[in-house]
Amino acid sequence: MIRFKTSEKTGWKTVSVISYEEVMGDFNRMIGIFSGILLATLLLVQYLSLKMSDNITRPIKQLRDLMKETEDGNLTTRFESDSEDEIADLGMSFNHMIERIRELLERVRHEEDLKRKAELKIVQEQFKPHFLYNTLDTINWMAREHGARDIVNLVDALTNVFRISLSHGNSFITLKDEINYISSYLYVQKTRYEDKLLFEIDADEDCMQVLVPKLIMQPLVENAIYHGIKLKRGTGHINISVHRIEDSICMTVEDDGKGMDDNTRESLYKLLNETQRPENISADDNQSFGLFYVKERLQQRYRDGYRVEVSSTLDVGSRISIYIPSDEEKVIN
Repeated sequence: MIRFKTSEKTGWKTVSVISYEEVMGDFNRMIGIFSGILLATLLLVQYLSLKMSDNITRPIKQLRDLMKETEDGNLTTRFESDSEDEIADLGMSFNHMIERIRELLERVRHEEDLKRKAELKIVQEQFKPHFLYNTLDTINWMAREHGARDIVNLVDALTNVFRISLSHGNSFITLKDEINYISSYLYVQKTRYEDKLLFEIDADEDCMQVLVPKLIMQPLVENAIYHGIKLKRGTGHINISVHRIEDSICMTVEDDGKGMDDNTRESLYKLLNETQRPENISADDNQSFGLFYVKERLQQRYRDGYRVEVSSTLDVGSRISIYIPSDEEKVIN
C-alpha cells in the first residue's frame, strides 16, 4: 500500500510504502481467532442445550414410563427425583395418586370381604328362620289346644317377627310392616322384661304404605333396650313415632334410659352419618354392625337424601331420628 502527502511549505511529497501482507496478517489472524471462538461457543451452546433438554425430558419420559406401568396394573411404581422443580412436584403428585389408589383398592377388597362374610352368614342362617317359623306355628296350635292364651300371644308376636323378617326375600317393606315388626318385637321383649319395659307407638296413617329398607328401625330399638332401658333402674319407656314433616318422613326412636355421654353420642352420630366405614367395625360386633347396617341401607336407598339426628343426655335418655325424603317414596296401591 502506497500513500503520499504534499507539504504546503516546501512542496515536497512524502511517500510511504507499507506491505499489505504485514498489515492484513494480524487482521486475518484476528479473524481466525474470532472464528474459532465463535465455533467453540456454538459447540458449547449446543452441548449445553442438549444437556439441559435431556435434564428436562428425562424425568418426563421416566414419569411417562411409570404411568404406562401403572396402566398395566403395577401399583408399586414410584417416581424418584432429587430436584425441586415442577416435574418433581408432578412426580410427587403421581406418587400420592398411586398411594391413594392402593388405599381405595384395599378398602374395596375389605368391603368385598365383609360383604362375602355377611352373605355367607345370611346363607348359613337362612334355614333357621324357616325352621323356627314352622316350629312356632306348631307350638302355637299346641298352646291354643291347652288354652294358654299368654303363650299364644307371645308365639303370635314371635311368628310375626319371623314372617316380616323373611318378607319373601324382599329388601323393602312398607312402613306398616315395619311398625308391625317393631310392635311384635317389643311385645316379645316386654314379655321377657315384664314391668321393666313399656312402649308406645304413634304413626301417621298416610305414611303406612311407603316402602323403606327392611328392618331399618329394629337396630335402633334394640340399641335403646340393651344400652338404655336395661341399664336404668326402674321402668323404662320407649316411644316410636313416624310422622310426615314437610317433604320428609321422620322415624324416631326415643327412650328414657341410661343415655350417653358426649363421646359416645358423637361416635354414634358418626357411625350413622359418615360415608366411610369405621376401621373397628366387624360383623361380630352386633351393636355397631347393626347400626352400621342401618346407615348402609339408608345410603343405598336414598344416597345423600337422608339425615340422622342423635340427641342424648346421660341418665336422662336418648333420641334418634331418621329423615327420609317423601318425594322418592314408592307407594303400594
